[in-house]
Amino acid sequence: MVPKVGNPRWHSFQNSVVRMPIRHNNRLWEDYHLKEGDAALSGLHHGSGSLCIYRIHWETIVWTNAELVYVAGQAKKRINAVAGVFRESQQDMMARKYSRYPFAVILVLISRVFRPGKSLDSPPMLSDWIPHVSNTWLYMTAIDKFMAKTADALKDETIVGFHLGPKLAYFLRGTENIQALFRNTPAINVDALMLMGYECMMGMPPEDLDKFRNDKSGRASVPAPGLEHVPEKERYWAGIFELTHKYLGQVNYANVLAKTYQRFMSDWLVRAYDEQLKEQDAQHNGWAEMRLVPFMKDGMARAAMRSLMGERILEIVPDMLDTFWDFDKYMRVILFKPRPKWLFRKVYDTLEGFLAANQRFVEQASREFDWDSQDAREAEWEPIFGSPFIRETVRWLRQAEFSPRSQGGVMVSLNANAIPVTTWGLMELAQDSELRQAIREEVEQTYTIDPETGTRVIDGQKLVGLSRLQSVYTELMRMHVSMNVTREVVGPGVRLGGYEIAPGSLLQAPSEIPHYDESIWGTEEHPASEFWADRHVKRVESEEVDSKTGKRKQVLQFEMMGRPSDFYPYGGGLGICPGRYFAKQEIMLTLATFISQFDFEFVEWLRLDGTKSDRPARNDGKYAGAAGVPPDRDMKIRWRRIWPSC
Repeated sequence: MVPKVGNPRWHSFQNSVVRMPIRHNNRLWEDYHLKEGDAALSGLHHGSGSLCIYRIHWETIVWTNAELVYVAGQAKKRINAVAGVFRESQQDMMARKYSRYPFAVILVLISRVFRPGKSLDSPPMLSDWIPHVSNTWLYMTAIDKFMAKTADALKDETIVGFHLGPKLAYFLRGTENIQALFRNTPAINVDALMLMGYECMMGMPPEDLDKFRNDKSGRASVPAPGLEHVPEKERYWAGIFELTHKYLGQVNYANVLAKTYQRFMSDWLVRAYDEQLKEQDAQHNGWAEMRLVPFMKDGMARAAMRSLMGERILEIVPDMLDTFWDFDKYMRVILFKPRPKWLFRKVYDTLEGFLAANQRFVEQASREFDWDSQDAREAEWEPIFGSPFIRETVRWLRQAEFSPRSQGGVMVSLNANAIPVTTWGLMELAQDSELRQAIREEVEQTYTIDPETGTRVIDGQKLVGLSRLQSVYTELMRMHVSMNVTREVVGPGVRLGGYEIAPGSLLQAPSEIPHYDESIWGTEEHPASEFWADRHVKRVESEEVDSKTGKRKQVLQFEMMGRPSDFYPYGGGLGICPGRYFAKQEIMLTLATFISQFDFEFVEWLRLDGTKSDRPARNDGKYAGAAGVPPDRDMKIRWRRIWPSC
């Protein structure tokens, strides 16, 4: 007889299921126990992968760690038919003392306990209250909770599995697993994620998607062995790879983007400040107040859009910024093509509105642009298409006979990830006057005179080499970028964490887990959970000698605390973000321009709707796994112009 343990509560059952520890399937039956009270289970039968429940006196059973499974193997009484589950009608059960427990609970238990077995070589699996449903729903609707659940599981494992809809997926951590994920091998590739993006975010129709699906020649300039016969015009992966990595990944093109971005951002800051000063009638002291989050969302997106896509886009589609931010809100959900559509109508309507705006711009810009002009085609930047990346990608898509909808999809390349990271940086600087001054003095070293305009500008290449600013940038990326780097297993023989991974499985490396690992980044004085501007610098002796002491001067030198396999805010391998050079310059240039032209300081924390907040900002959990994570609170600051006196 099992000892009595008291009456249950609904949350006891709920917690036992949701917080179930990870088990290897082959050990499922031996790890569980039952605590039973006055009345026992009248009958349980375990056989042929089915569980039949004859009668359960709900008021006397408490589950912890899914202990019901043990009973399934140990019950003395057996019932021969699955129909035993339903022998007591729903009406009869509702008449019981504890009728508030829904009849569906029995079905949930059946699906929870009995599932197809896996081989002994399978990785451990995350608990799934309703198989294939619970984790998928949590992933799509409460990703921060799913990440917390996974992080807890990965404390003792380097790989854990879960079902993401019909797909079997695995989360990875650890140097060896991450290196294997980023390695270019035939059995693991990034095509699945790219195709998901093309279909779900860029709106490519099936006939355009098939061009990529049917191209097996690879991304290299030389086709894969045995596919040398594939015509160059049908090598779609190689074509798009060359465009993105040439015009976004090469430093010279990134520098041009950064130069135009700096001009647009600086002009916008000055204009916005003057307008605020006038509106607030604050000319007498030069200080104006503003809310930082909406200010940066408008200003940075506007400057980046003009730099990357030209000036005509906001004239052809005046509400493009609002349309973009609506799309950005649903981007992570859109990527996984949620079903059914009627349940996600707002998501799909937003996507269609964004894609229609993109197509309208590309079609109008294509009519205006002089495709026969060599000067226009070779321009580093021009007002219709902006950067060579947008212009040349549209030209390539036209020549490859992609649809107008796919041509418009190129505008999805406008990425908002740099904006929340920069906003976090200004929030940190606003609260630390010593850090502001140190960064201001460091940035001052990078100013030069533009030979074309005669104006004072920041040298972007010098800027990205500043030690303390690099440390601040790295710390911001560590704390506020949460990316689930994704690959698909397409061939046999893949082993990770000591386990065989079946073809068709998805592999994901969540950057958030290593980025907050205390054993990697934490110190006694500065845990990994807090922002520390000097986490990635060290003091070294320079060649310069101090005239007063006769000793060599100490200078700061950038040195990232963690290993590259512990820090991957841009992904890695073939799937690494091609726009990472521009993104880095965009973040650092915005911080440098702001701090060198203005003094600013913290006033108060606000909610995102502008009302007062009783706490500081935290990472907004809704954006976990989707790269740049914005703050869940706003900050009011006051600022005044100090340029050109600094």
